[in-house]
Amino acid sequence: MREIKNSGHFIFLLFLTVLTLPCFQVQELKAESRLFAGFTLDESITSLALNQDWQQKPMARILQPLIYDQLWSMGPAPEYTAVPSLAWKWETEDHRTWTFHLQPEAYFRDSFPVTAEDVIFSLKLMPRIDPALNHREVRIANYKIIDEKTLEVTLAEPHGGNYPPFYRIPVLPSYIWKLYSKKPETYPNIEVIGSGPYHLKDFKAGESLRLVRNTDYWGEGGRFDEVQFLIFNDQKQLHDAMLGGIIDLFGYQGIHPSQIPDFEYRPGINNVISAGMDLNWLSFNLAKSTSLQNIVVRKALMLGISKTEIIDEVYSGYAREIDSFVYPEQMEYNPNTEKYHFDLAKAKALLSKSGFQDFDGDGVRDDPEVSRDLTFTLLISNANQAHVAMGDLIQSQVRALGIRINLMKVDPFIYFSFLHNPVEGGFDIAINSAEPGPYNDWIWNVMKSDEDLYNEYNSSHYINYAFDRVYSRMLTSHNLTRRPKYYYLLQEIMADDLPYGLLVRSYKICPIRETAIPEPISSMGGISSEINVWNYVHQESSLDATTDEPLF
Repeated sequence: MREIKNSGHFIFLLFLTVLTLPCFQVQELKAESRLFAGFTLDESITSLALNQDWQQKPMARILQPLIYDQLWSMGPAPEYTAVPSLAWKWETEDHRTWTFHLQPEAYFRDSFPVTAEDVIFSLKLMPRIDPALNHREVRIANYKIIDEKTLEVTLAEPHGGNYPPFYRIPVLPSYIWKLYSKKPETYPNIEVIGSGPYHLKDFKAGESLRLVRNTDYWGEGGRFDEVQFLIFNDQKQLHDAMLGGIIDLFGYQGIHPSQIPDFEYRPGINNVISAGMDLNWLSFNLAKSTSLQNIVVRKALMLGISKTEIIDEVYSGYAREIDSFVYPEQMEYNPNTEKYHFDLAKAKALLSKSGFQDFDGDGVRDDPEVSRDLTFTLLISNANQAHVAMGDLIQSQVRALGIRINLMKVDPFIYFSFLHNPVEGGFDIAINSAEPGPYNDWIWNVMKSDEDLYNEYNSSHYINYAFDRVYSRMLTSHNLTRRPKYYYLLQEIMADDLPYGLLVRSYKICPIRETAIPEPISSMGGISSEINVWNYVHQESSLDATTDEPLF
């Protein structure tokens, strides 16, 4: 039987409601401290229902940990360690059975305590709401509720690595959501009952969302009495809102390097520049019977692409070359794999030596084995302007190799329908991207060849069961000496087989108003992202998961 927390916070909230005008106009806000973050319409949610938008939309990915507690959080740079959150402690002996101890003073917004039952319910429900969460580390074989604040979970397979399982899964009140467990997407979730550092005040789709600090939070909680997410039609409006003093920071995407001068000398604005999380690469469709089946052609293409020119022309110098799905600052990065730096002479020699010549004099090399020339279709989402510019450059660059690229710029829906179905043959090559983040075990699913949830994201249709075995061992290994060796081997296999051609990683440039956050916390991906909410909440970094006492 749940007991409602007996406190005077209802009176306080009523008092706060009287003092705070129900209006989104900046000049009429009366909060003691407040922060305004701006998002574009494309980045924002259209409803409060927990659907896939809550994983895919940038605004939702930042909002989620502010409203809902998670068992643990990603700590700030550069360590990116697992920081206790709703679980103040966890332990495991075999990395398959995990015990989590919950904060004793954690309560939902409606004053019901957060219990082990709520956690188990959420761990089982959320992967159904959002398939992107349905990966190995959340596949539960068995569980036991030891008491109201302690739970034991046995996974289907051991979970290795530096992090505990169940990353970024919000804990929901089971007593509300169990009524909608069969069709959770139908629950409008208007009140948004969570136990996080902030509570929802109000929401107007396409306009704004307002949060107020949870004054009864078990921890130090929110940095601000009020946080507003303001929504603008496009990047230009967002840019003007920052210059006009309407917002304090860009909620997600930051600015293009060409816009740096607009903010560089503005009094009170600081440009925070950090490495981005996004990795950009080429997916070679190996499901089609084209000359791309020949690795010589794939290698020549990568050698014929000047990443330096892409960095200069597309990103104005604010990017870096990449050669792996692992960030170079991480200990798992393998610096000894084969690299494909721009070398036009080497690329031409590779093609000529393998018999690819321009036999008919049309300027395009021919493949003598399949009686067709080296002409390929490059799939690009027309909503991604960086990829559009990148595609134009690549088309021009590889022409010098005697390779013709036809650009297929399509809307995002068509783009993803083709990308996730390479066997349908809708493209030869595609420009793709993702943000693996520090906890990036999942990104290697793009190369898995066996049937799995993420198989559709293997946009190359790459099949290598030896790779699958190494990947499986890496995921389950909790030997921190052996595990990086598996990571090294994965990167070697990828560089040797080249189902994907890695291109660039852009920087994140984030203007921020100094009066709002004088010393912003930055990480890969900038000052506001799903892995960095530390500019919205206080950082309790003095304790870790080995502590013997709750945080508060």
